[in-house]
Amino acid sequence: MLRELETVRVREGENAVFTCEVSHEDVPGEWFRDGEKIKASGTVKIRQEGTRHFLLMCSVRPEDAGQIRFVAKTAASDASLQVEALPIRIVRPLRDKTVLAQHKATLECTVSHARGRVRWFRGDTEIFGGGDKYEICNLDCYRTLVIHHVGPEDEATYTCDALDDRSSARLLVEAESVQVVRGLRSVEVVAPGEAQFECEVSAALPAPPRWSLNGETLRAGAHVAMESAGRVHRLTLRHTSAGMSGVVKVALGNARSKAQLTVRGR
Repeated sequence: MLRELETVRVREGENAVFTCEVSHEDVPGEWFRDGEKIKASGTVKIRQEGTRHFLLMCSVRPEDAGQIRFVAKTAASDASLQVEALPIRIVRPLRDKTVLAQHKATLECTVSHARGRVRWFRGDTEIFGGGDKYEICNLDCYRTLVIHHVGPEDEATYTCDALDDRSSARLLVEAESVQVVRGLRSVEVVAPGEAQFECEVSAALPAPPRWSLNGETLRAGAHVAMESAGRVHRLTLRHTSAGMSGVVKVALGNARSKAQLTVRGR
């Protein structure tokens, strides 16, 4: 070898040129990268001018980096190709989003290169996909986080971190408009009998219903039972007395229903 190969350092997207020279003209040579023979293509040019041999690699990518070897009969030379990857930028950032409770929220942004890896965060906590709650998708340059069955607890700032760049957005959750499908019905019992009220709504509630009797909020206890089964909500008053007669109300998200409780003595 009259002139050995030299290490080439380029940035992603630039061209890389390797040159070497042997002692005799018209000696065919072969080029290899990491042991695999390099063939001419639209982005790879191989040329020989007398004793000099050239390898041109156009628009190189980080994955093109490796050990380059030239072989011509008994002569050989080695050098490395080093490619500096361009920083990954977020070219279309996340946007704030408002969704209805119990629906899914999709947060998406676009990065500058399909190879760009990102991490997702809720506040300072990293999010991982693979479960029922979060789904992370990477398609070409699109990066997407899907949050299933959102509730008030999912309201937060979410961040897509591409190492060299990041984008954040706020997720807001609105309670789904709830309507009463089957309202409360007035109940008449004889003390100390049990009084039961039941209603049904059109959608799942973001929070438990609030029950009251004569304007006083009821709480579950020995004489008060509150149950919810899907969209059906039930109140049971045990050991009733005549003094409990009055109006029973229930607040179900933005929906309301009321009925009369009448307790008669024996």
